[in-house]
Amino acid sequence: MKPVAAGKTDGSLAARMESARAMAIMAFDDRTGPYGDSLFEHSERVSCRVESVEAKTVAWLHDMVEDTDVTLKEIRAAFGAKIAAAVDALTRRKGETYFSYVERAGTDALAREVKVADIEDHLERGGIPSSLLKRYTKALSLLQPDDLGQDQADIVSDVSETLEP
Repeated sequence: MKPVAAGKTDGSLAARMESARAMAIMAFDDRTGPYGDSLFEHSERVSCRVESVEAKTVAWLHDMVEDTDVTLKEIRAAFGAKIAAAVDALTRRKGETYFSYVERAGTDALAREVKVADIEDHLERGGIPSSLLKRYTKALSLLQPDDLGQDQADIVSDVSETLEP
């Protein structure tokens, strides 16, 4: 059985965000990400990094199509076209290179905001290989070419220091 939000919400942005959170609880269950941490907790941390309710909704859903049986069609039915478009932009295609995926995610404003928060969360988790540090740093520069913010620079610096012998 596929976890699906219980139909459309009353339409308020806050209600849709809470439905996305509920969907994440059901869909992620006890699943873990590539670093062994809970996908639900990762989505929660990403949602805390973004400002708007729409971005928070996308943050709760951003790994769902890749990592669960939930489909983009189900997300569109439950949350509408704008949220589904952002989730689609955040869903890496089979055979797509990482940087092509990042560039595609950057074409949608909500997806770009959430992807930056997603990368920041991965960087702050620590324990990532230096190759991924380079990949994430390059991804941030693709998503924000003229604005590698001080917070992001501090995260990259902190992670880099932990990688040095």
